[in-house]
Amino acid sequence: MKKYFFILLVIFTVGTTTFGVTIKKLPRAKFEEDMDFNGTKLSDALALISKVSKVTMVADSDVKDVVIDLYINKGQPLREVLDIIEVTNGLEEVYIGKIIMLTKTGKGATTLMGKIEGGNNQGLKGVRITLVDSEYKSIRTEAGGVFIYDNIRPGVYILKLEKNGYATSSEVVDIKQNKVTNIDIILDKKNKEGLVVAKKEEGVREKEFGSSKNKDGIDIITERIQLKHGFADDIKGVVDSILGETLAVTAFPKLHMLVLKGEKDNINTAKKLIDDLDRPVKQVRITAQVLDTTDNLLEDLGFNWLFSGKDSEVSAVGDTGTSAGLLSSIGSGSPVSAAGSAISFIDIFNDGKNLLSLSMNLLQTTEDLSLASVPSVVIVNGEVANFKVTEEVIVGTTVETDDDGNRTEEPIWEEAGTIFTVTPTIREGLNEPDTIILEVNSEVSSFKLTSGYSEKSGAKQENNITTKVQVRDGDVIFIGGLKKTEVKKTVNKVPILGDIPVLGTLFRDTSTTNEVRQIYIQLTAEIVTDKNSNSEIDMSKFKKNAATTGDLERIYPDFEKPEEKGINL
Repeated sequence: MKKYFFILLVIFTVGTTTFGVTIKKLPRAKFEEDMDFNGTKLSDALALISKVSKVTMVADSDVKDVVIDLYINKGQPLREVLDIIEVTNGLEEVYIGKIIMLTKTGKGATTLMGKIEGGNNQGLKGVRITLVDSEYKSIRTEAGGVFIYDNIRPGVYILKLEKNGYATSSEVVDIKQNKVTNIDIILDKKNKEGLVVAKKEEGVREKEFGSSKNKDGIDIITERIQLKHGFADDIKGVVDSILGETLAVTAFPKLHMLVLKGEKDNINTAKKLIDDLDRPVKQVRITAQVLDTTDNLLEDLGFNWLFSGKDSEVSAVGDTGTSAGLLSSIGSGSPVSAAGSAISFIDIFNDGKNLLSLSMNLLQTTEDLSLASVPSVVIVNGEVANFKVTEEVIVGTTVETDDDGNRTEEPIWEEAGTIFTVTPTIREGLNEPDTIILEVNSEVSSFKLTSGYSEKSGAKQENNITTKVQVRDGDVIFIGGLKKTEVKKTVNKVPILGDIPVLGTLFRDTSTTNEVRQIYIQLTAEIVTDKNSNSEIDMSKFKKNAATTGDLERIYPDFEKPEEKGINL
């Protein structure tokens, strides 16, 4: 009886002097009686200290079982007692509202902590807390509803809260690097019928995790939206700009998911907007053909390309020497007899039905013309497609010397060749077929190299063309005017005699040839549909070019003087 009376006396005397103590007034709190915590768990000691001081103190789950040996003298300040516990056990204080939590020193660097309360503003113990879709184990709240998650990787997480008799709820939390994130949540009790505020899964697209109440008692709902087509960040930006003041939106790009938090009416408004934005993303197939020719092949031998059908009348555009009669014959697909050593070359791109025709008279030489590559790629509307036909060469070296004087040389690699990017943008037609705007950036480059490499070698020579055109689905554009120079050095010599110093020049012949080559690029843009999504490249679908840029009707090579039509390639 005396023992219980003594405990009640201690609680009464200390409670009357420290009742309503806040953390700011913590140094003023003093113990009115001696207290012995010899071999006591930290969690038990803090529980008793909390009772007599009216200041809620809890221990982190990692240190709650730490055994302390402490004797508190009558009149000893609470502030001093906490300092002793922290110093002797390597702990520090973390504040959650008016709650003090003791944790390992430095552990709160990247930490999520908070307090879970019931409808009566009382802390709930034993609430199961889970970070959804993460590797972290679930934890439960301690006395007073306090919880702490330590050493969490920075990022955005969904915090799920579960407790028998209460509605399951969730919150979206953003964990920052080297910061403590505090969050307070109120759980709603189940009603008499046992119905829970949180809904069950409503299909793959939508799921309502649960609800909580704000300070005004209004239900705040957290709901997940699974996107089918759109990009999470893009749709989040639109929703934020319209409903950002009334709704919290979090994007999970890797999961193609949005999480909405707000009042039910605002959630419903956002869902309608998201449904309208989450449309299938159109794609464009870009097919390119790179034609590599000698410079004089087209100018000296005659070259015309025709925008005409197989059976249509052919007109010579930019004629450089071929007769109209010959063009008509070639354009119609009939055989042509060439005089002398000339051969006829008709439409290397197609099977005879291609509406873009090439007519050439070629000399019987080798390596005058080659089809460098035929790359094809499907790209999302508005994204950039990159094409490269390049080679890497060593243009120099970097030298590094370590502390021991050891030298390390590393080669410097650069690439040159044919490089071009295409950005398609689909313009939807109201009563007309969709069109495609193509933004094209092309580059033909080479390095001015001597034998091996030196500081003076490796200068990059490049030609660039940038243009933007509008075409119909399946139309073709042809880009010319890209030149590159190749220097070839040939040495002919008599074996042995040609290597003799001085006299060897009599038995050795050296010649240098500068060859200028032209690159032509043919691009076809086709909107991908369900019907053609799996189709192979069909060269016969190259159609008449209707691209327009201002008053320029077509894009031609440099020798056709496009600057006269308002554009300078």
